[in-house]
Amino acid sequence: MDYSKATLIVISGPNGAGKSTHIQKMLPTQFRGIWAFDRDKTRTEFENRLRQEGLVLSEIPVKATRLTFEAIELYDGMKGPVLLARVENNKVVNASGYALKKAWIKNGLPSIFNDIKSFIQSP
Repeated sequence: MDYSKATLIVISGPNGAGKSTHIQKMLPTQFRGIWAFDRDKTRTEFENRLRQEGLVLSEIPVKATRLTFEAIELYDGMKGPVLLARVENNKVVNASGYALKKAWIKNGLPSIFNDIKSFIQSP
C-alpha cells in the first residue's frame, strides 16, 4: 500500500473479530501506535457539522461519506484482509463484485456503492 497520500482503510467485521489487532499487524512499522477510530461516531459528528453549515439534507450523506480523502480502501476482514474496492479522488479504480454483497457498503456508503456498481458493470 502507498501511505504517502492520506488513505482511509476500512476493515469490517463483528465485535471481537480482531479488526483492531489486524490493523496493528497490517500497517508498516512507522505507523505503530495508530489507533482505530469509531467511524459511526466520526461520521455522525461530521454530519452534524454539515447540518449546522446549512448543507441540503440530501447532500449530507454524500458529503459525509466522501470526507476529504484522496484514497479510500474498503476491506473485508472476516477471512483476512480482502480488498473490496479502492477509490482515488472520488473515482473507483479497483473493485471486487464481492463489495456489492456487503450491506455495510450498500447501506452505509450508498454513493460509493453505486460508483462500485457502475465500475463493475462498465466494459
